[in-house]
Amino acid sequence: ETLRTAQVANETAEDLGAGVEGDPVILGIQKQAFDFEGTSNTWYANFASRELQWNMKYHHFDSCTGENGMYVTSMGYTIQREREQQDEESPVALEHELKEPHQVLVSINDESQVFPGCDVPGEPCLSDGSLQINVDGVTITKPGDYFISNDLRIIAFNTWEACARKWHDFDEGIHKHDDLLNNKAVHRNRKLRNGSGGSSKSSSSSSSRPSFWDSLLRRPRALLSSKTALEFIRDDRPHMVKPLECSPWLETRTIRNDLFVQNGGWSNVYIETRDARFQVQHRQVQKTREELQGGDSGLAEDIVVEGMLFEGTQHTCEAHVLDGWLAHTTQSLKEERWEGILGETQVLKYNAGGSPITTNRWAILVGADEDYEVSHAFDTEFAAKIMNDQIQRALQQRQTLTRTADE
Repeated sequence: ETLRTAQVANETAEDLGAGVEGDPVILGIQKQAFDFEGTSNTWYANFASRELQWNMKYHHFDSCTGENGMYVTSMGYTIQREREQQDEESPVALEHELKEPHQVLVSINDESQVFPGCDVPGEPCLSDGSLQINVDGVTITKPGDYFISNDLRIIAFNTWEACARKWHDFDEGIHKHDDLLNNKAVHRNRKLRNGSGGSSKSSSSSSSRPSFWDSLLRRPRALLSSKTALEFIRDDRPHMVKPLECSPWLETRTIRNDLFVQNGGWSNVYIETRDARFQVQHRQVQKTREELQGGDSGLAEDIVVEGMLFEGTQHTCEAHVLDGWLAHTTQSLKEERWEGILGETQVLKYNAGGSPITTNRWAILVGADEDYEVSHAFDTEFAAKIMNDQIQRALQQRQTLTRTADE
C-alpha cells in the first residue's frame, strides 16, 4: 500500500488527548486510535524526542477472565535538564554544562494486590497504598505538590470516578463497580472526604514532602506553567467522566484547601517540565462473581438494558491500570521529530486512495512490537528509532538527487 504523509497539523497534543489508555489503546496526535498488543512485563518506548522520553511497561493480570487483562502498570520518564551557565572565570571552555537528566518512575507497589491500604493509618497515601512515584531515587507515596527543580514539578493527588479523566473504553455499566470499590467498599470508611471531617491542611505545610525539596518551593521556575493543582483539575473538566458531579467536591477542596489530604483508591499525577506536561491516571479494578451477582446481570452472560451494558459473572478481574497522556507541549517541542509508538502518530499517513489511516496499526507504525522494546524504564535506544533514522536519510538522499537532476 502506497503511503503519503502530511506534517503535523496546527492541532496540538493537548487538544487531542493523545496518549495510552485502557487495555491498551493508543490515541494518536492526529486522532488515530489503535491497539498495541505488546508482551507482559516488557517495556516499550511510547514517546521520544531530544528533550524527553516516555517508556511504559505492560503487565497481564491472569486473574482477569472474560476480558483482556493486559494493562500498563509502570511509566518511566527521562527528562533532560536545562543547561547551567558556567562561571565566566572557569577554565572550562564549554559555555554551558548539561546536568544529569531527571528520571521519574510511576509504578504499582504490588501488582498482585489491589486496595492494600495505607502504611500509616489515618495518613493519606496515593491510591490506597497502591501507587508510588520514584524521582531520581527518592520515593513519593503521599499526595502533594512537589517542586523537584527549576525544570520539574510533580503534582499527585487522589481522585474518584466523577473527577477522573474519561478513558477510551469507558462504559458506565461496566465501570460502576470500580467507583463503588474506590469510594466505599474497599476504603473501610476512609473514602474521599466530601466536605466533612479530616484536616484542611494543604500539602505545602504537611510532612508529605521530603524536606530537601521544601527549600525549592519559592525559587524561580522554568516550567511550562505556574498553575495550581486545582487549576489543572478545572482545566480537565471537558475530559471528566462526570464533571457536574465533580464540581461540588472540587469546590469544597478549593474552600478547604485540602486536596492533598484526601484518601482514595484512584490517583492523578501531573508531571510538569520545561517542554511538556504529562498526565498519569491510576485506576484499580476489582470484580468478583459475588459482587457482579449482586449488582449486575446476575447471569453468566452480559445483558443490555436501554442501551446500558450490565456485565455477567463471566467477568472477573483484579488489576491495576495506568492511563497516560501527553497533555501540553511547547512550540519548540512540537517542531522536533518525535519517535516511539505515540511519537510516530505526529505525522498522519494516507493510503493510496487518499484517505487518512487512523486505525491500522501496521500502516501507522514503522515497526513491529519488538522494534519498540526498551530494556528498562529509562532506556532511550530502540530499533524503531534507528529504522526511522534510516528512512529519513534515504528521503534526504532522494531529495538531493532530485535537486541535482533538476539543476
